[in-house]
Amino acid sequence: MNKQWIFVLLVLLCCSTLSYAQFDGGNEGKNTFKPYKAPDFELVDMNGQFHKLSAYQGKVVYVEFWATWCGACMKRMKDVNKLKKQFEGNQNVVFIQVSTDKDKTRWENFIKERNPTGVQLFSDNGKMSNVRVNYNVRYLPSIFLLDSKGDVALDPSIIDTYDIDHEIEDLLKEMK
Repeated sequence: MNKQWIFVLLVLLCCSTLSYAQFDGGNEGKNTFKPYKAPDFELVDMNGQFHKLSAYQGKVVYVEFWATWCGACMKRMKDVNKLKKQFEGNQNVVFIQVSTDKDKTRWENFIKERNPTGVQLFSDNGKMSNVRVNYNVRYLPSIFLLDSKGDVALDPSIIDTYDIDHEIEDLLKEMK
């Protein structure tokens, strides 16, 4: 009986140690995300004009990967429109939305019908798009927030639930 209790206690001790290491990593709740250089890309808009991401360096850039068939993207678009209005007129903030649709005509029709603001770009080949691969986009929508140096400044995995307007404001303050 004593051996069973000792075994149970050892298992619990091991599990609690692993739990601590896995979820906290010994960092006591500190965010360990390290900014990294955003991969550059050049994509086309509705008018056939090419846009290079690096051309927006010096500004805070919100980059979102989405598709017309994605229900979560459509829901998120309403929130993004509010965010765009909040920063409307601020020349130091750019919103870029990259469609990963396979059907360019469907994307064009969506853009014509909805007329969203910001930079609307199309990335060929859907899931196999070089841009999507370079950004390691595994789900839609995927959002990346870039600082004025062109670095991904916020952990993309937390952006959807994060108070992003405050992050944009903080990045704008860092520019001064």
